[in-house]
Amino acid sequence: MRFRLGGRLIGVLVWGLCMTYVASTIDRGWGPPDEGMLGQTAERFLAGELPHRDFEDPYTGGLTALHAAAFDLLGVRLITLRIVLLVAVSVWIPLLFSVARRFGSPILAGTVTLVAVAWSVPAYPASMPSWYNLFFATGGLLAAFRYLESDRSRWLVAAGACAGLSIAVKVTGVYLLGGVMLVVLYHALTESAGTEGFVRGASGGAQHRPLARPGPWLGIIAGMAIIAAVLALIGSRLTPGTVFQLVLPIAAIAGIIAGAGWASSSDRWPRLARPMAALALGVAFGVFPLVGYFAWHDALGELLRGVFALPARRIRFASRSPSWDAATWVLPLVGLAVASVLVRRRSLQNALAALVVVAGAILVVGGAREPGPGGIGGEGAIYRPVVDSLATLLPVMALASAAVFLSRAGRQVPALERGRAFAAVAVAACCALIAFPYSNDLYFHYVAPLVFVALAGLHAVSMRSVASRVAAVTIGFYLAFGVLRVGAAGEARLALDRGGLRVPAADSAAASMFVQILRAHARHGYTFATPDCPEAYFLSGLRNPTPTIYEFVRGRAGRTDRVLALLEARRITAVAIGGWGAFSGPPDQRLLAALRTRYPDSARVWHYTVRWARGEPSSARQAPAPPAPAASGPGTI
Repeated sequence: MRFRLGGRLIGVLVWGLCMTYVASTIDRGWGPPDEGMLGQTAERFLAGELPHRDFEDPYTGGLTALHAAAFDLLGVRLITLRIVLLVAVSVWIPLLFSVARRFGSPILAGTVTLVAVAWSVPAYPASMPSWYNLFFATGGLLAAFRYLESDRSRWLVAAGACAGLSIAVKVTGVYLLGGVMLVVLYHALTESAGTEGFVRGASGGAQHRPLARPGPWLGIIAGMAIIAAVLALIGSRLTPGTVFQLVLPIAAIAGIIAGAGWASSSDRWPRLARPMAALALGVAFGVFPLVGYFAWHDALGELLRGVFALPARRIRFASRSPSWDAATWVLPLVGLAVASVLVRRRSLQNALAALVVVAGAILVVGGAREPGPGGIGGEGAIYRPVVDSLATLLPVMALASAAVFLSRAGRQVPALERGRAFAAVAVAACCALIAFPYSNDLYFHYVAPLVFVALAGLHAVSMRSVASRVAAVTIGFYLAFGVLRVGAAGEARLALDRGGLRVPAADSAAASMFVQILRAHARHGYTFATPDCPEAYFLSGLRNPTPTIYEFVRGRAGRTDRVLALLEARRITAVAIGGWGAFSGPPDQRLLAALRTRYPDSARVWHYTVRWARGEPSSARQAPAPPAPAASGPGTI
């Protein structure tokens, strides 16, 4: 009882520390297109429009509905979205602590939780759907642990429900489903694996014919299918960075699955039908509310098209492969791990730990960064290598896991501990695929907590052979660096009625001026902004006459003529031409020429050129007032 009470007290203390830190950073920094997209889609949903039918939602739609409900309750402001995220974090932290608790003492679980939180939401505290994928993945992993502990199908239903809810937020939630399916397969293969049979066959004792049994065939076929599925997903975008950071961890998992099948001693096929059915039932429960809502509005076809058909266009336009630069940190990390394993003398361990402390202190103190746009991310001679070293961690850890699981010593670890560790590594490796097709630093933060949990699992099954002092000071370094150097920056309050965030001072002044100019010249409640400028609509409160959020989703064919017709029909008197267009590229030159002719006056502010007419065109003055709020139909633009 005393031990359990101590664990609970540590859990509460860790929760309080994490929430205090996250709450202090939740309003810092921003990515204007992301904030505008989240705000605009939620506002349109609140006005009665339906995602995928009346406007293009880049994601599945579940988070849009949640954000709309928050707007209705707390007001239409960007800070409202951050409050939603903060509430979700408050639920996620206990789940994360419970998962980490399976691999060690409450102190270890608390430390893992602190490091994981420091390298997650504070790095980019926008209420992005990928954060909710992470939260549901943590819940799904905990449910998978409970299944391994009890062998009860209801926990697979819970894991499937987490995956279904995650898919309802963003389709990449399917990666959690893939990870849990691998856990079910591994558990089924190892139920009859028999450490004893594997070791005897390998050592030349009582031989049996492994390929005469179904387990080896299933393990090998499943391993090959896993690798083939990932290669099919990535397709022609296979680069050295993609292979290292995304394919290699999955290949290591496939090797573990094949090894588990080879060790199987049963003459029967593994029992997979019932657990897979339970998992599928849970997924159905998770996605049913969203699917039912669209079916009620007779828009199920639009939902399926928006979730499964349009992502192919996104892959073609919004694509960026992982960097190969992070791979340069393989040798330092491996060298530190090997040294901490091989060094056995207490004095040498202390010396190695002291060396890490000194080096870490230098890196933390000197690790200043130059914040990127909006105070998010950044560069720096020390900052960049430290971040890259953690990005290297997943592939290195996955290979180490395969080596441990396939070794004779690894086979002697209790089956439950092996199962938990495999589940943690498998879910982390699968969820890391969220970095495809568009990868940057932020996509590591979306999966970093799962990587830290998997590292704790690997430590548990490797007989805790790493020197504890070296491990402790290394974790301490990453914790300090995460808290002091990784969080988003923002020193000035965004002085807009729809703001509430702390952003770089230059952004605050320029965005306020932009909104002031655009509102001064826009009449009838509409404006038009291009390319990829959802923040122009949300910050100004002016409505988007098109169903598009990012132009590349619809393509360019015939778009210029449709835009010009809309400008006339909606009597739009001011437009904004952005200078970013990260995904869709610059607008059509014919459209730009027409905008310059129709709106001859202009001002350059923030990253926009705002253009307006000197007076309403005669055609606009004679036109009837535009109908209220319904946007153009899905085929309009």
